Amino acid sequence: MRQVYELETTITEQGTIKLPRELSHLKNCKVKISLVDEQDSDTQNWLDLIESHAIDDDELPTDYSINLDHYLYGLPKRKIEKK
Repeated sequence: MRQVYELETTITEQGTIKLPRELSHLKNCKVKISLVDEQDSDTQNWLDLIESHAIDDDELPTDYSINLDHYLYGLPKRKIEKK
């Protein structure tokens, strides 16, 4: 019977992979390794999601981030200070 284990671990400075104790009994097994760039994996997924929902429309307000409360809740608009 084939058993499949999925785990996350890191490669040590010596280039070895340390298995958890509960898997130390496994000998002469086939292992499949996928390398994941930690910095990009989660961040890139979120960036892709945000980018896929981006809207480029000239009719949208240009002060949306500053006056979000106005557009969501009807509060008075904030004045934009020009530098």
